Amino acid sequence: MKRHVFHLCHYFATLRIDNIIHLANILYNRRVHRSIGTRPLIAHFCTHAAHVIKKMNDCQYRHHQLSSMTEYVKKTARDRIKIGSRVKVQKLRSIFRKFQPLSNSFWSDSVHTVTKIDTTKFPYIYHVSDLRKRFYSFQLLLVSQYFPITERTSFDSKILVKDCKQPNRYELRSGHRSKDLNGDVTYNILKNNELLSVDRNKLLQFKSAYGSDVLAYSSFFSHPDHLQFIV
Repeated sequence: MKRHVFHLCHYFATLRIDNIIHLANILYNRRVHRSIGTRPLIAHFCTHAAHVIKKMNDCQYRHHQLSSMTEYVKKTARDRIKIGSRVKVQKLRSIFRKFQPLSNSFWSDSVHTVTKIDTTKFPYIYHVSDLRKRFYSFQLLLVSQYFPITERTSFDSKILVKDCKQPNRYELRSGHRSKDLNGDVTYNILKNNELLSVDRNKLLQFKSAYGSDVLAYSSFFSHPDHLQFIV
């Protein structure tokens, strides 16, 4: 229909828009439509054509039901959405939607709970909390309760870095330690009331995972010779 309007506007630039739409409607109804296999004008007035279209739609509906049933059976019990499951809903598509899943997610930021499932026919229809709209399974993203990768891990308590130890091979003949920080420096930390010995890379991982202010240093690092070991 849109293509007919554009062509008529191009070839008959002097016609009014209402005449253009009327001509486009006539052309559209007289051409064979690929979804019904005949002209819309004939399908509207012919009983036989209407019967064929109804039969074809019934076959497509049964095929859709069987494919939905097969897809549901193939899913494992862990991947099926049940009542009480935590899910994210698919965002509405727009003309200016950005196709960058890493920076612009296709799923909602809020997490909802499945409250009701309509199992009278396939595909199942799911009701979620806080929303009146109903969804199919492909419009929902199941959020795992064991590995919530979409949520940032929080860490309330700080990690206390008590002291550090550098191997003896980094001591110079003068008795001073080398300023090379690439050595195997071992840090003694207190994390969750547990004493641990970690290296410099492990402390960097803690800062990356829990925030830059998660490390707290003891008075051992206030000495001028120990300032170079602060991560």
